Formats: sequence, C-alpha cells, structure tokens
Amino acid sequence: MILPVLALMSGCKTETYELVIPMSGINVTSPADGASVDLNDMDLDIVTFSWDQAQEAGATLIFSAAKNLKTSVTIDAGKGVSYDVTPMDLNTIASQLGIVAGSSGMLYWTVKSSDNMAAAASSVHTINVSRIVSKLRTPADQSVLELLVDEPEAETTFSWDGEGQEGTDYSIEFSTDANMTGAFSIDGLTTSSASVSLTADQVQTVIEQFDITRFSQNTFYWNVKNNTSGDYVSRASGVVNIKDMLRFTDVRGENGGEVNQYRVAKLEYNGKTVYWLAENFRSAYAADGTPLTRGTEYQTLAENDPDWCSTPEEKAAARKAYGNYYTLDAALKACPEGWKLPTYDDWRELYDAAGVAGSYIVLKSPDYYKPQDAVAEKADEFWGAWGLNLVSAGQWWGNGNPADLTSDYSEHIYSLADEMPDGNCVFVQSAAGTQFWPQTSAGAPARYYYIGK
Repeated sequence: MILPVLALMSGCKTETYELVIPMSGINVTSPADGASVDLNDMDLDIVTFSWDQAQEAGATLIFSAAKNLKTSVTIDAGKGVSYDVTPMDLNTIASQLGIVAGSSGMLYWTVKSSDNMAAAASSVHTINVSRIVSKLRTPADQSVLELLVDEPEAETTFSWDGEGQEGTDYSIEFSTDANMTGAFSIDGLTTSSASVSLTADQVQTVIEQFDITRFSQNTFYWNVKNNTSGDYVSRASGVVNIKDMLRFTDVRGENGGEVNQYRVAKLEYNGKTVYWLAENFRSAYAADGTPLTRGTEYQTLAENDPDWCSTPEEKAAARKAYGNYYTLDAALKACPEGWKLPTYDDWRELYDAAGVAGSYIVLKSPDYYKPQDAVAEKADEFWGAWGLNLVSAGQWWGNGNPADLTSDYSEHIYSLADEMPDGNCVFVQSAAGTQFWPQTSAGAPARYYYIGK
C-alpha cells in the first residue's frame, strides 16, 4: 500500500513523499465475509478457513473482536491454504475474545505469513458466531475469581442445569484446556445436587496441580461430570479466570510426606514486580526429595526455644517463623523449582528499595523481629507493611548443636545469600539499619525469590 504524504519545506518548496506500508498479500476466501456460524448445530463437525496462497514459512490464522486486530487469538495454520477448526475450538476462541456462552457476536479473521506478522492484512473477513449454549450456570462465563490467602474459607458457588438427572452423582473438574484434557477434580468431593460451594483453599489446591504462571491470573475451564455415565453435563466448558493465592505449597520427601505452605509477598520496586517467600524455609529435604542431614547440612532450634515464649504453643509458632538454618550448599540443594536463593545484590536491592519507601521496618515481622524490646517502634505505621516478615532469628555456627539464638534479641537479620564476595554466605542487616556486611557463619535462615519455571 502506498500513501502520498505532502511536506511543506523552507522557501515554500513542496516535496512529495510516499509512505509504503507492507501488505500480507494473502486474500482470505472462506467462510465468506459476513457468514454466520451456529456452534449449537449438532451437524456441524468442522469450520474450514481458507485463503488463496500457501506460505513457505507457514501461515498464521488470526481472530479478533476488533477490525484493527489489536487483541487477537492466533493459530499456527501450517503451510497449506486452509485450516479446519472444530466447533469446540471456535467456541473457545469466541470465549477468549469476549463472546459470552449462549450469545452471538462478530469476529474478524485474516491470515498472515508467520515470518511477516508485522505486515498489514490484505483482506479481513467477519463471521457471526453463535456460541454453544452452556448448561453451566454460575459463576458466569468469563468471571474473575480472586483467591485471597487471608480468606481461605471464602466460598464460590458452582451450579449447573441438573433437570432430568435428579439423584445423579456429580463431580466438578478443572482444566487448562477447553476440551477438559488433563482435568483435575476436588479430591473426595461429589454431590447429588446441581450446585456445590468450593472454598478458596479447595480451588487453590486444584489449580496448583497445573503448570501455570504462578501468582497471576490464569484462564481455567470447568465442567461437571456425571459419575454414572462418565459424560460431562455441558457440551461447552465454562471459563473462569482465577487469580491464585499468594501462597506456595511445597511437597517433598518420601511419598510426598512433608508438606509446607508458605505465604508469598508481592513487592513492586525499581519498576518491576517480584515475589519473595514471606516465611523462612522449613524443609528437611533437598528439592529432589533426598533427606538433608541435620547437624551438618541444616539445624533447627531446640524444642524448648525460644526462651522468651511462655507456652509450648508460642514456642512452636516461633520455631516455625524462624524456620531451618542451612549451610549455603544445603540451601541451594533445597531450592524449589522456579525459585532461587537471593544473591548479595538481590538483598541489597531489596533493602535499598525499602529504605526509599520509608524505612527498613517495612520488611520486618511485627511478631518475630526483636520480640522483647521493640514494642514502641512497632507502633510505626510502616512496620511490616510489605508483608515480607523478616525475623531476627540469629544464625548457626555449624557445631552440630541447635541453632545459636544469641542474636535473637538484637536487631540483626541474618540471611543466606548466593554469590557473596570473598567466599562468604550470610548477608547481615545490622542493628543500625544502615549497614550490610557478609559473614562466614556456617548457616542461617533461607528465603527464596521467584523466577518462574
């Protein structure tokens, strides 16, 4: 495409320029422009999209709800001149582009060469799509469900049309695929009614089984299975966009016998969003499930520690907050998939950002940092504001004895760090709150930083 552009230059001289916009050179042919596709038609087996020329690099089939194709769903259509889309897949595409189940809407579609997606489309057709009528009632199609770590018992009702199937035993299933491939159900949950209320904790437990981008919004499909016939109640699965909890569940050890759950802190600094474990790590196993050796690779507090706690329950809660004390090698072996042990630079960046935000106390636990002599300071509005909950847990000298808590009552925070200078392994934030130095202690608490799988 060539567009004339006029420019008025000095001395009243006018020059004409031509703006060349590259075109795809591909003309789409069928379905015809403005065609209607009723996905409820049980005789409809396939919808064929075709165009006039094959592409050596392969073709990309593009669908959008807008003529400018700004927000789109793309399909690798291969090197031919047509591509078959099943009604279920087209139903999913329509759902992703905002057409609600059981309703109709217009979609734009075109084809471009896969190696020239920046080119303008030479031709764009529209299709009017009638989405499959769903027997699933609530939550509404395309709903957003946010799972809050502080509200694990909050309930969401999933309901469906059970007319004519009274007394049937149902189970509810979730998948990341519209055809319910690789679906997971709620363990042990069945119902004979046409609705069930699921807690945030139940939904979180299911979605953690999928390979998803954690701590963000992911699209899930859900359906209800008739356990007598093995069929799904609805021909089309429902769509629910789930924001998962800021929680990490770590399962390891023999037969998955050790299960620890950790809160996760979502922090924003230096123009980026980062996720840190908001609790000290507690596992007695390496990430591959092999046991770590207590006394040489890690250590814990003695059962009667810390002495400032007055009841066994308080002591147990404090020991959980302090977590395990690891050598550097053990902490690296224990690091979960998708996480990393923070480096010296990671810790410095975190503390520097906190200092700019107001004070280092935004990082510190209101309950387990300097527990006996910081009551007045903890009245500060910034205390623990970032939810990271760093604790003054002391360090471990590696002598086979329980961890040394001599630093517990100071303001020092000891943290394992990778890539420390001069062969050190512990990052220390000092009592003054402005000094940071490496230390050669045998071990200290471990936190991990999320990097994704």
